[in-house]
Amino acid sequence: MKKIRSYTSIWNVEKVLYAINDVNLPFPVTFTQITWFVLTEFIIILFADLPPLSMIEGAFLKYFGIPVALTWFMSQKTFDGKKPYSY
Repeated sequence: MKKIRSYTSIWNVEKVLYAINDVNLPFPVTFTQITWFVLTEFIIILFADLPPLSMIEGAFLKYFGIPVALTWFMSQKTFDGKKPYSY
C-alpha cells in the first residue's frame, strides 16, 4: 500500500509566548499551557469549598501547585502521539 504524503501538519504550529511586553519569561509558554492553567485555576476557585479541595490548607499549593502540576502533565502526556485533549 502506498502512503500519501500530506503537508497540512506544517500549518498546525503551536504558538509560543516568549515575553510579556518587555519582560522575558524564564521559559517559553504555549497558549495551550496558558489555557490549561487558567481553566484549572478557575475550577479550583469555583469548587474550593468542596471536600477534596477544602482540606488543602496551603494557598500556594491549592492555587498554584495543583494548576502547574496539571498543566505540566497535560502538556507532556501523549497517547498514541496525540495530546489527551485532542481525542
